[in-house]
Amino acid sequence: MRKLLLFISCTILFVACTFTSDTSPFYFNQGHIEDTLNHYEQAIEYYTIAINKNSYHPEYYLNRGIDEEHIGKFKSAINDYNKVLQTKSYEAMAYNDRGLAEHDSASSLFSESLRDYDSAIKINPEWTIAYCNRAELESDMGFYQRDSSKYLFAMKDLDKSLALDSKNYWAYCNRGLLNHRLGKYPEALGDFNIAISLNPDIGEFYTDRGVTYMSLHKDSLAKASFIKALKLSPRIAYNNLGFFDYTHGNYLEGKEYYNKLLTIDSSNGQAYLTRGLIELKLNEHEEACQDFYRALKHHDAVAQEKIDSFCTDTKH
Repeated sequence: MRKLLLFISCTILFVACTFTSDTSPFYFNQGHIEDTLNHYEQAIEYYTIAINKNSYHPEYYLNRGIDEEHIGKFKSAINDYNKVLQTKSYEAMAYNDRGLAEHDSASSLFSESLRDYDSAIKINPEWTIAYCNRAELESDMGFYQRDSSKYLFAMKDLDKSLALDSKNYWAYCNRGLLNHRLGKYPEALGDFNIAISLNPDIGEFYTDRGVTYMSLHKDSLAKASFIKALKLSPRIAYNNLGFFDYTHGNYLEGKEYYNKLLTIDSSNGQAYLTRGLIELKLNEHEEACQDFYRALKHHDAVAQEKIDSFCTDTKH
């Protein structure tokens, strides 16, 4: 998910705590400092302290919800956005961010997510971020629900987003993803290159471009793009590099990339599954079955099929 979220900063409240007994602004601003360092769990701890000391500030819930999204706690994030919306404050932001949490958490919440983006845009019809996020949802709805009409709505929203802000690099990235799904690979490549030119520090832009290079059979450029993403988004880059080497028969190299991915993301069921497939190619049957069981534990949808096919004689 392309997370286009906005934090609320509150330096004025920090100053005010000098004159009042309310110390919650101090903890809120400490949370904001941790946000700038991408220390999301630490930020959540500070926001929680601030809320416990004074639960009447909706911006505390809003920022905590954003960080909960970043670490995958979507249900908690949705609950925090619900509290913000009850106060009638920051409504456009809360609808937008709740829409993101619903979109990320489950496809069963796509309709709720769409309603939230609609609400955000109704409140602020000039908000480029909401159009960009709604477009990504519509693209996913078109793909998962096999409804190509959704792609038309997605492209319309992306055009609107870019008309409002021609330097919205996430809109170019999302348009690139949409063009890729439509099989328009040269157009997708152009969009990713624009996104990178506007912000060269986001790893997903390089990994998405690498996937498009693969579709254009430009494998050396694809791998170079994945490698470029390593320092910026290692989880995504290791996954793409591992899969790239797996599909090109470079099994030892592919397994090493998945080893690295799983040291930093030990709950990635798909990574265990693919490493298991690589291990089958390397005739490491026992190791493969262990990884298939790990994939099953972490809710990979294909793991049971692989266990039934290859591991009936292997003890878990």
